[in-house]
Amino acid sequence: MKSALRIFFLKYRRIFIIATHLFLVGLSYYAAFLIRFDFSLPQPYLGAFLKTLPLLILTKLVLFYYFGLFHGLWRYVSTSDLWQIIKANFIATATFIILNVFIFGLSSFPRSVFLDDFIICAFLVGGIRFLTRLLRE
Repeated sequence: MKSALRIFFLKYRRIFIIATHLFLVGLSYYAAFLIRFDFSLPQPYLGAFLKTLPLLILTKLVLFYYFGLFHGLWRYVSTSDLWQIIKANFIATATFIILNVFIFGLSSFPRSVFLDDFIICAFLVGGIRFLTRLLRE
């Protein structure tokens, strides 16, 4: 049974990795909004969150793919992988800010969410890799 589960996981590993990143990006963005508003998200900002979430996910996943974050084995993660995560996340956040300004404007958007999301996302994406390595060792 363990062998069949391992074969299934290896066959669909890339899909699992992308789904994990999708979840972590969404979670970090939501957490950034919650932190900004003391864990009580007001209704107008919930609309801003939902309106910009697809753009953020698309931006981050495309740039994470470009930087090769969907390749490699997490059990062999190193500090060079962490630098790739930070670079990819920084460029994705900067791109998201630019796109957000041109598409939606920033008049009703809390700017601290950008920095909070960058920090949380870097910790989550890097943390899950290092946790995987820690559990394997």
